[in-house]
Parts: sequence; C-alpha cells; structure tokens
Amino acid sequence: MMSPLLLSLRFKIFLTFLAANVLLVVSLLIINNLAFQNSFRNYIQTLEDQAVTEISNRLVEYYQANGSWKKLSQERNEWRNLVQQSFRKSFDESPKSGKPTRANKPHPMRRLSLKDTNDRLILGRPHSNSETTWRPLLSPDGDTIGYLGLENRKTIGNDFDRRFARQQTLQVIWISAIGFILSALITIPFSGYLVRPIKRINAATKQLTQGNLDISLQVSSRDELGKLSSDFNQLAKVLKLNLEARQQWVTDISHELRTPVANLQAEIEAALDGIRPVGKKLLTSLHQELTRLQKLVSDLHVLSLSDTGSMSYQMASVDLSTLLASYLEGQKYLLAQQEIQLNWNIPPILNMTGDTLRLGQLFENLMQNSQRYTDTPGSILVTAKSSFENIEIIWSDSSPSVNSQELPKLFDRLYRVDPSRNRESGGSGLGLSIAKNIVEAHDGTIEARHSDLGGLSILVSLPQERM
Repeated sequence: MMSPLLLSLRFKIFLTFLAANVLLVVSLLIINNLAFQNSFRNYIQTLEDQAVTEISNRLVEYYQANGSWKKLSQERNEWRNLVQQSFRKSFDESPKSGKPTRANKPHPMRRLSLKDTNDRLILGRPHSNSETTWRPLLSPDGDTIGYLGLENRKTIGNDFDRRFARQQTLQVIWISAIGFILSALITIPFSGYLVRPIKRINAATKQLTQGNLDISLQVSSRDELGKLSSDFNQLAKVLKLNLEARQQWVTDISHELRTPVANLQAEIEAALDGIRPVGKKLLTSLHQELTRLQKLVSDLHVLSLSDTGSMSYQMASVDLSTLLASYLEGQKYLLAQQEIQLNWNIPPILNMTGDTLRLGQLFENLMQNSQRYTDTPGSILVTAKSSFENIEIIWSDSSPSVNSQELPKLFDRLYRVDPSRNRESGGSGLGLSIAKNIVEAHDGTIEARHSDLGGLSILVSLPQERM
C-alpha cells in the first residue's frame, strides 16, 4: 500500500498535469471561438457584399427602364422582391428543407435603404451614417443615380447563422471535453509511473535504516530519479564498507590490546607461582610490555583526535628545510648505533604554512617506521625538493620491502605486513595512519612506493606557502 506521502506526491503530479491540460483546453476554446466568430462574420460579410452588388445591378437596370425611383417608392412589393431574390441564395434557405421559413428569415429589408442623389431617403428606414455603409449607384455612363445603404451587422443575425455558430462552438466544447477526459486517463497511470521509482527508493531506505546494507536498487533510467537510485546504491555500499571497517577496527584493537595484557598477566602469574623469580630481568620484561601498551593507547588517542577533528593545529609560516634538517641531525647518532646510515638532501629554503609540532610528529612517525622495519646494516635517505606549487619529501629506506599489492594498505590502521614487518619490532601499526591524517590536515597527499634502496619510499607532497 502506498504511503500518504507518495499518494500526496502522485496527487500533486496528477493535479499539475490536469491543470496544465485544463488551461490548454480553455485557451484553445477561447482562441478558437474568437477566431471562428471573426472568420464567420467575415464570411457573412462577403456574402452580403455579393448580394448588395446584385441588388445594385438590378436597381441600375430598374432606373434605366423607368427613368426615376418614383415608381419603386410607390410599389414596395417590387422593392421587396428585388431584395429577397438577391439575398435568397446566401441567407434565405433553411438548412433542413431548403425553403425560406418565418423562423430563420433574416429580414434584409430592415437593413437596406435607398436614397437619391439629393440625399433624400426613398426606401427603407433612416440609419446613422456611422452605422451604414453607402454604395453609389452608377449608370452605364458613370453618372451617380442614387445610393444604396446597408446597415452594418453587429452580431450574427438570423437563427440559421446563430444555430450554425452554436453548432461549431458545441463541437469545439465536445472536442475539448474529450481531450480533457483523455488527458486525465493518461495522467493517472503516468503519475503512477513517475512515483513508482520513488516508492522503490522509499522502501529500500526503510530496509537500509533497519540494517540491511546489502539492499540495491536497479537503475533503469538516466534521469534525476536514476541518478538518485545510483547515489542510493553508492550510499549503501559506503555504509557497508564503513560497518565492516568499524567491525574490523574493533577486532584489531581487541587483538592488539589483548597481546600485551596477556603477556603481562603471564609474567605476573609466573612470578606469583614461583616459576619465575622476581628480579631485574622480570621487571625489564614487564616494563617493555607496559611501554608497548602505553604507545598503543597513545597512538589510538592521537588517531581518535584526528578523526573527530579535535586535534588542534597552530598554522604559521614554517621553513620546512630548517625543521626537517634539524630533526634528522638529532636522529643521526641514534641510528648510527643501530648500524643504520642516515643521509639527506634538502634545499636551503622550503617555506610552507603548517604546524611545527604536528610536522615534527609526522617526521617522527616516518622515522620510526623506517627504523623498525629496516634490516641492519641498512640505510635511510631523505630528500626534499620544490615541485611547482608543492614541496615533495621522499623518505626511503633499505630492505626489506613489501609486495606491490600491499602498498595501498600500509596506511590502514593496525595493518602490518607479515612476517618482516611485525609486532615484535615494537610498532603499533598506527604510525602511518597518523602520518596520513597529519598530511591531509595540511592539504597534502601521501603514498607508498618501492624504494631504489630496496625497501620502502614514502612520498609526501605538501603545498608551498603562497606569496
């Protein structure tokens, strides 16, 4: 059963189409009626002109035969017969019987007048000159022998004309009514057709809110509704991926926390049972597990702050060359003790807008990743350069490397490549994720590649300071 909202929408679509059709039909009816009235009036006027021309010719013949209008003014039946014979074909036949009838008789006598050259009325009724069209009656010699006047027709006059006009108007009304009914019959299913995709989207949305993230809509058109269905499918897909990522995140966190806690529990229980003596060796082992646990919790806290936008950034003008070179200088001695050679190639000035503290945290995470996952003896090479509007930092280390399929996953949370890059090296699996968040907070990009040194290269691109 369709919901009230959809019923309302379908009803609105129906009313919209119906109103448009009604407006169109009414407009056509008015325009057609006006056009018909004008055309029909012109048609009648043409017939009257023909009849008046015939009367004029007969009057001229009568005047030539009698020499004056005197006899015609005395014999009015002669005048009536002359007029009716001229008007008969056009105006005085019944549409049914073809014979003149009293009902449809147009009475042309009432509109015709005859006056002599002295402007004296001979036959007919007096009419206003503004309402009457006067035609001169000319003899064969071109002399004016009188004037024939016809009162202008203001409306469709006789019953036959009115009946014909009424019949035409009724036909237009019937045609309009049929068109109106047909449009209504077409609009009802068509509005249902338009609402049907919305109904499917509404039903799918309800399933989505109930947790069914596998729902998918069939995209059967390329219009706005088809685009909406496609966007809905993409939304369902993203929600499913986010749910799976969150579930995996919870599972990974539980696993990461369980390992150091289990180690601590085993060490303490062994000491309590007298299996392992309490001494410096035991305390050192406990301290290492606690340090690893503290590092994991600290990284999780930093990552959660970054995700929620709570990590503060104090943006200012920074000379990245000085900042990076100073950090690397401080790490060189420590790495040398681990038989890792550190080299760098940095230009003297690389200005950008950034947070000095967070950029230092970025360098620390990149260094820890290289330090923990580089075999000894090994090497680390850091280069920086200006490229167009960006600053590029390439952080490379020696073997081991990772498979090409693993490169995009290195920035996933708690992701490790086994067996070379594992938990025993002390990493939480969150360093590169934190580095990615810091880079993106500076409107930059970060990606992993294979290194020419045999290990991994991290390419960081940060925008230069705008002058």
